Amino acid sequence: MKRYIYAFLALLAISCFGSATAQAQQHRRPVEPAGHSFCLNGLGSPELLAAKTERSLASDPSGNQVLQGCAANPRLFLEAFQLADPEAGLTMVSELPAYIRSLVPMDPRAGPNAEFETSCLKDSAAGVRSVDMACITRPIRRGETVYGNPRTRKLVILSSCANPGVAEANVIVVTANPCLRVDYPNLPTLPGHGRVVSVSIRMTVLDRDEISSRCHELDRPGEPPVFVYPAECPNEYVVVRNGRQVRVVCDWRRVEQAASDHLGYQVRVQNVSGSYVAHEPGTASWHLPQDVLDGIPTLCWDIVYEDGTRETVTIGVDRTDFVNRVATITEEHVRTLRYAGNR
Repeated sequence: MKRYIYAFLALLAISCFGSATAQAQQHRRPVEPAGHSFCLNGLGSPELLAAKTERSLASDPSGNQVLQGCAANPRLFLEAFQLADPEAGLTMVSELPAYIRSLVPMDPRAGPNAEFETSCLKDSAAGVRSVDMACITRPIRRGETVYGNPRTRKLVILSSCANPGVAEANVIVVTANPCLRVDYPNLPTLPGHGRVVSVSIRMTVLDRDEISSRCHELDRPGEPPVFVYPAECPNEYVVVRNGRQVRVVCDWRRVEQAASDHLGYQVRVQNVSGSYVAHEPGTASWHLPQDVLDGIPTLCWDIVYEDGTRETVTIGVDRTDFVNRVATITEEHVRTLRYAGNR
């Protein structure tokens, strides 16, 4: 790690943008790498999702009104359910409430390393939202319920995201594509300007291609794991990647050029970006799929001190930094780059 950190120092020890104060006050919609969940906060229960569907259809019987707290409207749910459970014979949005209420918890009956494919919603370059049935590959999460159709015996929907379609993926995916991890200090201790008022952390992956859906997880000290990226940075913009719209959290354009110069080919922010205000000391862990080895997972610490001084430190890791699939950024790395970046 040390060799790469020092080699990369002149390139990425530059400012990332945004206000730490504004970050603490704003909690924007999280960013999902693969695409939108049908309902980011889950379905709650089939009864609750059915009731939301009924309210949507009461306002717009054609099925074009998005369900409360969701990203999908009844027409998108109908399309996804038709593909996930064709033997159910659904043909109209008006059939959805009864169908959803009929779903019951089901045991996926899979091995401990099994992963499942499910759907998501994607926005085209023109902004048109559509269903992608093979969008996400991941294991069933702890505490997650899989609901199915008791008549057709089809697994139909995941409780945590309300994404229709639950099909077991080939186990080769697990063994051939192990996840990577970047460990980093959540609240680095940096001598100099007195008491630290706030530390905002931004993250992104700079690469040539879109990043796959597997492995994404963020573990922070004192907080439960999250599987989508928090978006507390006040700056965001929309780009087109792989023919679809992707929302980018924070402005990384100067860092994109520095990373491209380092790698020798053009890389850009892909479908992975996020930002949060750190609260607890300790080590945070950022889990990623191994296709990021062709690019640079990048972190930026934005530190505000009691005397009003503000510093930013940006560190990227590449494939040479991963040992047994883990890259470790230490407080010493942050301190070294901090001093070098402010000379």
